[in-house]
Amino acid sequence: AASLSSNPVTSAALRQQFLDAQAAGKLYDYEDEVYGNTGFTRNSILSMTGGNDKTSFYFSAAQKDEEGIVKGTGYRNSSLRLNVDHRINDNIKIGISTNYVNSSADRGLTGNDNNGVTYSISLSSTPNFIELHPSQFGVYPANPFGASNVLQTIALMRNNESVNRFTTGFNAEAVLQRSQRSITKFVGRGGVDFYNLVTTALFPRELQFQSVNKGTVIQGFTKSLNTNYILSLVNTFTPSDKLSLTTSAGITEERGDFNNLLDVATQLAPGQSNVDQGGALTAQQFRNKFLNQGIFIQEEASLNDAVNLTGGVRFDRSTNNGDAGKYYVYPKAGISVNLTKLGVLDETAFNNLKIRAAYGQSANFPAFGSKFTTLVASNIMGTQGSIVNIQGGDPNIRPERQTEFEAGVDFSILKSRLNFELTFYNKKIFDFL
Repeated sequence: AASLSSNPVTSAALRQQFLDAQAAGKLYDYEDEVYGNTGFTRNSILSMTGGNDKTSFYFSAAQKDEEGIVKGTGYRNSSLRLNVDHRINDNIKIGISTNYVNSSADRGLTGNDNNGVTYSISLSSTPNFIELHPSQFGVYPANPFGASNVLQTIALMRNNESVNRFTTGFNAEAVLQRSQRSITKFVGRGGVDFYNLVTTALFPRELQFQSVNKGTVIQGFTKSLNTNYILSLVNTFTPSDKLSLTTSAGITEERGDFNNLLDVATQLAPGQSNVDQGGALTAQQFRNKFLNQGIFIQEEASLNDAVNLTGGVRFDRSTNNGDAGKYYVYPKAGISVNLTKLGVLDETAFNNLKIRAAYGQSANFPAFGSKFTTLVASNIMGTQGSIVNIQGGDPNIRPERQTEFEAGVDFSILKSRLNFELTFYNKKIFDFL
C-alpha cells in the first residue's frame, strides 16, 4: 500500500487502510468478481430434408446462446434456412436459397480506452483493499484510484448490438434449343442481402465517469440493401468428338444502398434513455448508393481434350466513376496445351505434361464520393452553415485497372505419385486508387 503514493503521510494512511481492511476480512479479488462468471453455452439445431423426383428442399432452425464471463455480457444467434429446388420439366429448373439471422450481443465495456473507464484499465490501478461494493441502499462508492468503479459500471451500464439479416439467392436454368450437336441454355442468378443493425449504449448519470456528461446514451442504426443478378445465354456446340465450343454472353448488375446514423445525447434526465431526453445531442450520418453494370462475351474451345483456348471481353461501368455512363473494356485470353494427351510426348518420362498461359484485365471501382467535394456542417458565428471539405473530389476519376499475365507448366511423374506446378506471373496496376 505504501508504494501507491510518494507522499509519506498518504502512504501511512493507505497502509492503515490496508491493515483495517485485512483485519475486517475485506480484501477483495476484484478480477475474480469481474471475470469469474461461469458462462453457459447452448447450441440447438433442427433440420429437415425431403422432396420427390421434381422438388427437393432443406430446412433448418438453429440457435446459439453464449453467456460471457463478465456479468451482463453474452451473445445469442437465431437463424432459419430454407433451400428449395424444383424441376418444372426436362428443360426448366428453378431454385431458391434463403437465410435469416437474428443476433443480439451484450458487449459490456472492454478493451483499451483513453479515459481509463473500461474494466481492465480500471482494475489495473485499483488495490484490493478499496471498497467498491454498493451500500445497503444500492449506492456505489467512488473509486479513488481509477476513473470508474468497475462493479458500478457492470451493474448500471448497457451496451447492446442487435442484427437482423436476410439473404436470399435465386437461380433459373432453361434449355432454349437442343439438337444432336448443340444445346443453348438461359442461365439466371440473383441475390438479395438486407442487413439491419441497431446499437444502444446507456451510461446513466450515477456512473462515476459520468460526473461531467451527467449521463450519456448512444443510439444508432445501419441499414444496408445489396442486390445483384447475372443473366446469360450459353451455347455448347460439338461438331465432332474432337472439338467442343462453348459460347456465352450476358449482363450483370449490382446495386447497393447504405445508411448509417449515430446519435449521442448527454445530460440525460434521471431515469431516461431516449436521445430526446438529453440536454445536448450530436448526430452523424453517412449514406451512399451505387450501381455497377457489366456486359460480357466469352468463347471457349477444347480440342481433343488436350488444347483449351479461352477468349473474352467485359464492359463495365459504375456510378462511382467520374463518367457514370462510360463503359470500360477489360479483355482476357488463355491457352493450355497438354502435350501428353496431344501425343507429342509419351508417358515414359512424364505421366502428364501441360503448358499454359493466360492474360486478363479487371477493374476496381472508386469508393463512393470520390468524385465529389463534400460540404461539412459547421456553426459559423452562431449561424448554421457549411464549409468546403479540405479533401477535394475528382470529377474525372476512373476505375483502377489491373492487368496480369501468367504462364506455367504442370507435370506429374512416377505414375502420378509426384505432381509439380511451376508458375510465373506479372501483375500491374494502373490508375491506382
